[in-house]
Amino acid sequence: MKKKFLIIIILFLIINTVNAKECRTITESNAVNTFLSGKTDVDVTIDGKTYKAGTPYSQIPYCNHNGSGEFMSNGACWSFAISNILRSYGSDVYSEQFAEYFCNDSSFRSALTGMNDYSNITTNSQVLDKFDVNIEDIADTMEALDEALNEGKSILASIESRGGGNIFTGSSHYVAIVLKDSDKYYVLNSTDDRSRGWISRNDIQINVIQKKGRGIYAVSPKECVTNPSSSNSSDDSDDSNSSSK
Repeated sequence: MKKKFLIIIILFLIINTVNAKECRTITESNAVNTFLSGKTDVDVTIDGKTYKAGTPYSQIPYCNHNGSGEFMSNGACWSFAISNILRSYGSDVYSEQFAEYFCNDSSFRSALTGMNDYSNITTNSQVLDKFDVNIEDIADTMEALDEALNEGKSILASIESRGGGNIFTGSSHYVAIVLKDSDKYYVLNSTDDRSRGWISRNDIQINVIQKKGRGIYAVSPKECVTNPSSSNSSDDSDDSNSSSK
């Protein structure tokens, strides 16, 4: 009886391993970079009002409670960074859906209104389950960043502009890093007048690691297998001096 039970367990594990969903491998050509200056891709309802697909982000409130002035165009960089990562993997998750979820929930809304403090939200199990994503805090070192990328994960980085500015931001901001190719890194940045694309290792060290804000995290979709990002990059990528703005 024990032998039969053991065989059943082994078969179960084999079947589930074989059937594990494979995430889309992120490449330069399929990396998604949606900008805060754009328009919503899907319908969302916030505070009982529905905003149809095609509505400018500047018209969609982002926990704009008591006139705090936060809209998706100026207060949702975390949501854009996470969405850009997940959509690059092939997940059907949009930044405005985070806004809808957070702003219709009193506990999340109070944390975000006028502050956009994601300290207790980024690794919140309720949020991770809702959007089928794994997010783990990692050390603020290039070695930890490299390790996560080499494991097929992406990077969510909270950064600041202190000490003479930042090529990615003029204030507090979140960006995503999804690829690594030798000493270059592919950055997704929802602020479209700042650096993005292939960035040198030195610039990542200076503008991400040394200007860390609330944290640096490894991100991947739940329940799927990712491939190392070091094999995902293109062979003819440009260096950081030619990154688009």
